[in-house]
Amino acid sequence: MSFQNLFGMIFYSFLFLIFSSGNAWAIGDGDWFVSIYCAARKDVQPIRSPYSVLIPKWVVKNGTSDFETRNPSNSKQVERWMASVKDNAISVTASGTRGPGDEWSYKFEGPNDTPQLAMLEGAIYDSTNKKLRNCTLTFNENISFPNLRGVPFVSDRTLMREGKDVNAYLVKSSPAVTTLNFTDAQQKFPSKIQAGLNRLQESKYTKAIVLVDDKSVYLSSKNIVDSQSLFYTASVAKTLTSVAIGQAMCQGYFKLDDEIVSYLPELKGKTLGAAKVKDLLMMASGVADVSGNLVGGSGNFFKEEDRNSYWNDSNFSFSSVILREEFLVSHRMFFSDVKPGQRFSYSNINPMWLGLIINRSTGKTYAEWLQEYIFNPAGFEGGGFVSQDKQGVASADGVFGIRLKIADWVRFAKWFRVAYEQNDCLGQYLRDASRKQIQNGQGQSYRRTASEFFGYGYLIWTDHRRSDSAFWALGYGGQMIGWNKKNHNIIITMMNLEDSTDQIVNLYENWISESK
Repeated sequence: MSFQNLFGMIFYSFLFLIFSSGNAWAIGDGDWFVSIYCAARKDVQPIRSPYSVLIPKWVVKNGTSDFETRNPSNSKQVERWMASVKDNAISVTASGTRGPGDEWSYKFEGPNDTPQLAMLEGAIYDSTNKKLRNCTLTFNENISFPNLRGVPFVSDRTLMREGKDVNAYLVKSSPAVTTLNFTDAQQKFPSKIQAGLNRLQESKYTKAIVLVDDKSVYLSSKNIVDSQSLFYTASVAKTLTSVAIGQAMCQGYFKLDDEIVSYLPELKGKTLGAAKVKDLLMMASGVADVSGNLVGGSGNFFKEEDRNSYWNDSNFSFSSVILREEFLVSHRMFFSDVKPGQRFSYSNINPMWLGLIINRSTGKTYAEWLQEYIFNPAGFEGGGFVSQDKQGVASADGVFGIRLKIADWVRFAKWFRVAYEQNDCLGQYLRDASRKQIQNGQGQSYRRTASEFFGYGYLIWTDHRRSDSAFWALGYGGQMIGWNKKNHNIIITMMNLEDSTDQIVNLYENWISESK
């Protein structure tokens, strides 16, 4: 049985399950979104890419299920699904057949440790019980930016999806690919570092931790992840946008003190037209909070109809969304509007406007600019993609996102840190971008986003409550890149749940101190 046939059969069986079964199962009685992610196969040629399947609605009844589905066009194709919860442990199995010798099975197990979501580890097997791929299965209540008790969460299907968006830009290989020396992070680190790694890796939500120094790249990861795995890192893309702005400024396309109305004439006559490029970089455009999202303060302004249009309409336009009248309204205080530059207010619309400014000022698309001025000089091997619309306007905020291999995120991080030290225009910009330019609220109770960080630079977080030497790119769910002012030691994390920031910062502080 070919893997293509196997995948096709699985995908069809899930669709059949969605529409034909009224007696399915989830963590507790009710409706759940279920996604399955199966890792890449690197031991066969050609390499088999990861694949994922979404079951939009899985209805639980009485905590267990045992049912069959049949393909009406092929009576020999039968799938049987069984699930149970016992002593807070979840077990899900599925088996299918299309005829003699053409069989497959899934096995998933894990704890039922929260009423809001569950992530189970498992695998798919062939008829001889040979493991074909490692897989994860996720139940959650909300398919779009779900959260666990207010903590941002992303499923493996979202975090590691490899399917290219309809208009996405495919990241190309650099003319000179930077060689990386990957080393297994199971080596013996000093006790503080090893203990920190071990604690983080005990979590089922930790997919990869990368420690980087001048000589090596230490990767500690789950068995569904390696250096070639693609990762969606959400708002880490904002820091790429910051660097792209720095490069465009240094090329003479604009100044940080330029009013954005020069590049966005749609803002003429509006208060926000007086905002400067620098204000957008500081999340201080004065724009009103239009999020209405699940996790307060994340600043997501896309509506459900925008998301549906993006995924289903090849003519979707980011410009038409971000230049809506309702998104151009200033914050209103008791007696007056908030003026640009006065107040930090995290909102994805600021980097979206910056991405559009890059398009209009340079004459290149956002993705083309990244390729020429970041991906190529950083020595990318390529293979990821940048989400954009048909006009080449990108999701410069990270919501729809940039997906890169772990190895290329490492290349970006290393290149950034070297550029940071240079006595040129870009070096000065990166040093300014990486120090506090504006306060993140007047106190912790005012910090609706990333409350552990006291400051914000140019789309970069600064001044963690336990670390004054480091600066960070942060993404929804626990994606992080950490740099510091003292040395070239870097940390990169890829996670499902944004609940370990302090642990990551502590690990990184110990890693910084280990530099010779």
